[in-house]
Amino acid sequence: MLSQTNVNSIFDMFDANGDGFIDLDELKAVFQNRLEFGDSQICDLDNESAILEMVPSPSEKSTTEARMSCEEEESIWKMILDAADTDKDGKISKKEF
Repeated sequence: MLSQTNVNSIFDMFDANGDGFIDLDELKAVFQNRLEFGDSQICDLDNESAILEMVPSPSEKSTTEARMSCEEEESIWKMILDAADTDKDGKISKKEF
């Protein structure tokens, strides 16, 4: 079982800006930095180049299909955040964590 000190350390790893909350971008960043995603990366719908990096080659998949994949992926990240965000303020507090 994790000690409170360990839980706090893990929370602090997620809380990149140190504001005491984990937002969607911080949640995605931890997993992007900690897991191997091969040739793909976590989608960033505000960054067209990230969307295009999800596409192996133009002949294999269109940008529209890649965008759909990114939108679906974004939906999954939001579901993960929502599951932990019990007060529904759009971020995870240390207490919720």
